[in-house]
Amino acid sequence: MQGCVRHVAEWLPRLSLLEELLLESCCITVHDIDVLFDGETTLPIHTLSLSDNEFGDIGATSLASHLKRMPRMQHLGLDNVGITATGLSAVVAACPKVKTLKISDNDLENVTPTALSKVMRLVSRVWPPPCTLVCVCVCVCV
Repeated sequence: MQGCVRHVAEWLPRLSLLEELLLESCCITVHDIDVLFDGETTLPIHTLSLSDNEFGDIGATSLASHLKRMPRMQHLGLDNVGITATGLSAVVAACPKVKTLKISDNDLENVTPTALSKVMRLVSRVWPPPCTLVCVCVCVCV
């Protein structure tokens, strides 16, 4: 995937009207996240999906540092990326305006009222009122 990532990374700063970037099931690694979003340009992206790429908490933390350059981010898809509450916490802290957060199929404990309550407590700590979050998708978490 590295060749493809480098090509996308080259063009990303030049795509001043790009609103959606969907890179699902692309074998994106921790290193690829830094290559993709390295730079100083503010990106106009409001929808980003990196679902089905196993980059884990380290990748999520790296992504969080780059999300600051995406102030319009509203929809974030991180299904099946191998994150735990640690990675989720980093991402949530970096996206104060996110409306949809998809985090299914991650290592966030079994989907029980207790587990979902923990996720919502985390979200409410990071996004105090007025919270813009309108949808949290959590399914089949292990």
